[in-house]
Amino acid sequence: MNKTLIATILASIIPLAAPAQMEQYCNASLRVAQKEGTDSVVRDYFSALETDADTVYALLYVPGFSPRLENPLPKVNGLLKRADPDAEFVLVSANCPAGMARKYNKKLGIGADHYIYDNDLGYAKFLSFNSAYPIGSNILKVVRSTGRVLWSGCVVDFRDNFWNDLVRIDAPQPYGTYGNDEGMMSFPLPEDLVSAELGYRTMPLVADDTLFALGRLHWTPALKGGVLALHDDYNGRPSCFRQAGDTMLFAGHVTPTDEEKRRYMHITKEQQDLVIGNGSAYFMPIGIEFLPDGNLGFAYSMPEVYLEDEGYFSFYNHPLLLVRDAGRWSRGRRLPWLTASSTTWTASVTNT
Repeated sequence: MNKTLIATILASIIPLAAPAQMEQYCNASLRVAQKEGTDSVVRDYFSALETDADTVYALLYVPGFSPRLENPLPKVNGLLKRADPDAEFVLVSANCPAGMARKYNKKLGIGADHYIYDNDLGYAKFLSFNSAYPIGSNILKVVRSTGRVLWSGCVVDFRDNFWNDLVRIDAPQPYGTYGNDEGMMSFPLPEDLVSAELGYRTMPLVADDTLFALGRLHWTPALKGGVLALHDDYNGRPSCFRQAGDTMLFAGHVTPTDEEKRRYMHITKEQQDLVIGNGSAYFMPIGIEFLPDGNLGFAYSMPEVYLEDEGYFSFYNHPLLLVRDAGRWSRGRRLPWLTASSTTWTASVTNT
């Protein structure tokens, strides 16, 4: 019996997955779809891949922008191959310089058959999102010869059923346009500030040789009294500098204490050690500001963790304000980061 006949028999036995039923695996508030009239753009986008495979599976994400949602990414290639050993996986690192994306992907341990580094928003020419930028893990199934995206979605459920259903899809998802496609993740200086010709000083930041040095900033840094505090998307923790003449010298990183890390983990100590040790728990800085008393406040999103009945962990966001003594930085001392106070926000925000 030839392979074509076997495939035909199997197709008649195993029902094909419909694009609509795939929504159960996705974030209900985030949408992504191929724009109508962009088939040729898709063909060009994936044309440089060194493969004869016509159908490929791509994961598009913005490195460092949604850290807690990156936890499953190192497992994606293996999970896909478990559903289809011949499937070819493409990792698309968007809105990030290629050199930095390579380092970041290596740090996370994300492997793929092919890599695309898209720092020029090329994906925005054929994909439409209902958010201002791609959030989380956007999975695509693409037919290269036709330029058709058979399916796309912001996936949150990476268990085997999703991959099995994704492999079985052969009918394309409808085209869609959500409107937030122009200038995504691009923040040029407003023209009114450019024309104002405001004065400024240039001061180099001097730091130890780190993995990323200084990466992409999207939170406003705090600067006061010769102390500069900032954080970028790639280091995952704020950096502090102190002024020395016309130079800003690295003073240290700000990290939560062990007690702060575990404060909202509603699981056993052994389970806490597991999720912290295997990198499942993310401690994400989300803002910096000088407080009225002169100290620095670092807003963090801490992991709130529960053990579900099915035996897997669920992760939520819990806000925490870390308070650090800014005065010590200005005196040129590296702080003992693990001896500091913290304040819990009265408001609580949780997201799966």
